Amino acid sequence: MKAAGKSAKTIRNHHAILSAALHQGVRWGWIRTNVAELAKPPRVVQRRVNAPSVEMVRTVIEKAEERDPRLAPLLMLAALTGMRRGELCALRWTDVDLETGQLEVSRAVVVVPGGLAEKTTKTDRGRRVALDEVGVAMLTEYRALVDQWAADADGEIAEDAFVFSPHVDASTPFRPDNVTGFFIRVRDDLGLDGIRLHDLRHFTATQLIGAGVDVRTVAERLGHSDASLTLRVYSHVLEERERAAAAVMGRVLRPPVPVASPPKKRRVAAKTP
Repeated sequence: MKAAGKSAKTIRNHHAILSAALHQGVRWGWIRTNVAELAKPPRVVQRRVNAPSVEMVRTVIEKAEERDPRLAPLLMLAALTGMRRGELCALRWTDVDLETGQLEVSRAVVVVPGGLAEKTTKTDRGRRVALDEVGVAMLTEYRALVDQWAADADGEIAEDAFVFSPHVDASTPFRPDNVTGFFIRVRDDLGLDGIRLHDLRHFTATQLIGAGVDVRTVAERLGHSDASLTLRVYSHVLEERERAAAAVMGRVLRPPVPVASPPKKRRVAAKTP
């Protein structure tokens, strides 16, 4: 696999699956040993995450609005929440509570032979993601557009319809690969070749950590199974915060600069006439 150009992470994932299967075979008595334990998978080197800037994200969303108003809100929600591509595609209106400003993230859409399927999230557990007034306003305005599109076609939106759908009745979700293709076209139009759709997730994390939000809260929002994963992926952002913290303490405890006393006036003796 390495000779074929596969990444270290892909090789480790394959090794883990094979090892787990063979381990189960040992437990069932089908085989005597787990030969995968004799193979040493390559070490994965954590690469530095390069998140897009605020200006880049705003430009991408504005351009997306020009190309397709059905997908621009999806990109905006991705940047606001850090949700995964499949989670955004699986979002239904029953998962959206605009009154309390919360999303219920419990499923993901995946591409399977013959079409699409829904499965649990990557960590096999759901989570609640809070929305601020910007996110609530955006989804409220988008829902009004969705209802209008359905009314123009003499239809209506079902209660459990998908939030983001290529169809007027919102009965089926967008394909995750089509969302990626749309993002690539928008990105290429802007000449931002280095940005990926997944980088909107990195954008959320780096902005939150940089603003001082604790890592555990960021991990919960992103849907990481363990906050240690968040620490590893975004360690460089935390290092920058650590340097800023050191500068703060340095300013607090810096010795006061001594105030120079004013020079004494020289007394000039009066001349005798």
